[in-house]
Amino acid sequence: MSQALKHLREMANMTQPELAAKADVPVGSLRNWEQGRRLPRIDAATHLARALGVSLEEYSAAALANQSSADE
Repeated sequence: MSQALKHLREMANMTQPELAAKADVPVGSLRNWEQGRRLPRIDAATHLARALGVSLEEYSAAALANQSSADE
């Protein structure tokens, strides 16, 4: 999930502080999620998806696709 979040953020041309502000989440939490130290709760994931301009399903699918390719 961490690489998917970073990829979606970069595709949206946002910095971590910009996305954190837009999604109303702490920037430290966003860093932890992108570094794979923690996973966002569903409410935070919903805010992130909305801020990135994707649905929660698209966000989840990107994370699963990234995890699947990492496992190979």
